[in-house]
Amino acid sequence: MEHPIPLEELAPEIARVCGPAAPGPAKLMAARGMMPMARPGDLVTVLYMLAHDPVPALSTAAKDSLAGLPPDVARSALSGDLDPRVLDYTADLFQRRDELVQEILRNARVADETVARLASNVSESIVELIAGNEVRLLRCPQIIEALYLNRRARMSTVDRVIELAVRNGLTLEAIPAFREIVAAIEGQVILEGEPGGEATPDDTLFTSALGLGGSSFDLDDGGGLFGEGGGEFSDFDNPNAPAPKPAGETDEKRLGFDVSRMTVSQKIRLALLGNAGHRALLIRDPNKLVAMAAIKSPAVTDQEVGVISQSRSVSEDVIRFIADNREWTKTYLVKVNLVNNPKTPIAQSLRFLTHLRQGDLRALTSSKNVPQALTNGARQLLQRKPGGAK
Repeated sequence: MEHPIPLEELAPEIARVCGPAAPGPAKLMAARGMMPMARPGDLVTVLYMLAHDPVPALSTAAKDSLAGLPPDVARSALSGDLDPRVLDYTADLFQRRDELVQEILRNARVADETVARLASNVSESIVELIAGNEVRLLRCPQIIEALYLNRRARMSTVDRVIELAVRNGLTLEAIPAFREIVAAIEGQVILEGEPGGEATPDDTLFTSALGLGGSSFDLDDGGGLFGEGGGEFSDFDNPNAPAPKPAGETDEKRLGFDVSRMTVSQKIRLALLGNAGHRALLIRDPNKLVAMAAIKSPAVTDQEVGVISQSRSVSEDVIRFIADNREWTKTYLVKVNLVNNPKTPIAQSLRFLTHLRQGDLRALTSSKNVPQALTNGARQLLQRKPGGAK
């Protein structure tokens, strides 16, 4: 949204105070909130305009005055007939003051793009207020996307707005793994609840899980879920390694939550919003929808991909997704891991084979864990390289 309001669109009494023809002392008085105005909304609009004044002394004073308005004056102004651009600007200014954000959201003139921007980072109570306006949600699906990705949003509320989108044929492009989310929603019963009501036990479970799986399992700590020296994925390239422990026996205790109690849609959202510890557990979930959500998380790092690409415990769909990602397969380690992983589709393995160095090709010729076509291909490539046939 463009700021500020063009001068010609302002009411004459406001333009006279903040326009270029207004005397400097009068503008400074107005910027300090000391000029009497007929209505609180006029005062807020004048301060908004002066907050965009090119004179730093005026803009700074106006911003400070606007931020320091008495709560009753601010509430009265924000509930009145304000320009959507003023509401948009004050939405950012008052983002952490829920009582004022509520007035902005209840104002019929607030723009959808303002609500969408707020929805991504507001408190739980404000999420409930936004989620209750289904007409606006359907008119502006970006709001639903923002609510889903807001870590403060209740799981039950997110399920409800996603179900609303699915029922009305909306596609939410900004949500990773939306296809998996839709499949999960279609496969479970969505409990109807009143927006703004009490959080459900499932809400509490999800919030607790999202807050756990903490820093002791970070990638760089040398011993976490993806770390060196015995991490969860350290045995994936070893065909003689013992079978993974049953889900919930060790990993969940270490992470501090019981994933077996969660619904599929809860797991998917946890995989998208959680940390490396969450993803390490959920990428091996027996439900492919959950595993695919984990690999599609925007937080997945190259280091994680390097480890997961050698995994024989994740689903073939996850490996195929990595193999199809051009950015990830630019990394030599990923190509080597995929070629040596029997779950990689043979067409992709053969494509990556031509990029391997001689040492890795030689190792592949004696491997018993890959298709014969790969070992034959490795021998043929070695024969073409100088000294490669040794």
